[in-house]
Formats: sequence, C-alpha cells, structure tokens
Amino acid sequence: MADEITFAIYPLQAAVKTRLTAHDFFSDIPVFTEEKGDLDSAIETALGTLTEKGEKIGACVVILTPVAKSKSPAAPGPLLDDFLISINVLENVLVNQGDDGTKKHAIEIVELIIRYLHRWTVPGTNAALRIAANAFTITNSDPLTYQVNFITSLCLKPES
Repeated sequence: MADEITFAIYPLQAAVKTRLTAHDFFSDIPVFTEEKGDLDSAIETALGTLTEKGEKIGACVVILTPVAKSKSPAAPGPLLDDFLISINVLENVLVNQGDDGTKKHAIEIVELIIRYLHRWTVPGTNAALRIAANAFTITNSDPLTYQVNFITSLCLKPES
C-alpha cells in the first residue's frame, strides 16, 4: 500500500486563520483565506468589510495565497527558504468607525497581527514566522488596505 501524501503548503493559510481567530481581538473581525480562482472566495473577500461578525462590520483580514522562492534549488528537500505569507487588513473607515463598526483601526489590527504571529511556528514548517523586511505597506486607500508580510521556510518531503 502506498504512503498517503501529506501536504504542507495548502494548510498554512488555515493554520494562520485558526491562530488569529482564537484571539479575542478578532471576535468581531472576519478572517478569510484567499482561494485563487474560486468565485465564492473572491466575492467573500470583496465584501469582507461589510460582512457582519459579532454584530459589527467595517474591517476584515484576508490571508493571501502563499508564495515562495528557493535560494538553494539543488538542496535536498526541496527547501523553500523564502516562503512568504502575506495578510491583508482592510478597513472601510466610515463604516468601521460608525455606530455598527468594530472601531478597531486597521493599523491596530496590523500591530496585533505582527505581535501575535511573529516568532510563532506554523504547524508543518521548519521555522517560526518572522516579520519580513517589508513588514507592512499600504496597498489601497478605499477600502484602506495594509499588507503585512511574514517570511518562513518550508522543507517538503520528496515523493519517491
């Protein structure tokens, strides 16, 4: 009987989502995972700041599809030593700071994500998440969108 394949890359987004949603701070902030090519996922994230959670609206978090580079493509493994996990924080400022909003500013959400995920080891990875050199950037103004970037490494089990 052949060994069952254990995947490591796809579960990363879910692990980060689980970690974030376990924190009380996210009790009224929806956390989504991006699913490239999935229409439902695209609609869900597009409407994210208007998605009600804990009777509040106005902000959301989207864990983007990971991307990776290998500094040592000939190394056994293969070793993905530049594994980037990016998280978008979106805030519809008018809605979020209004009566029905979370009243949690996007930059506060960014800070909490950095503090909560930095040096946390994602199950299935070889190293803890570390804040990337380009820690966070503003990528859009309507809705206000910050992108938070973490780096880690991942050594995949070769298939025989």
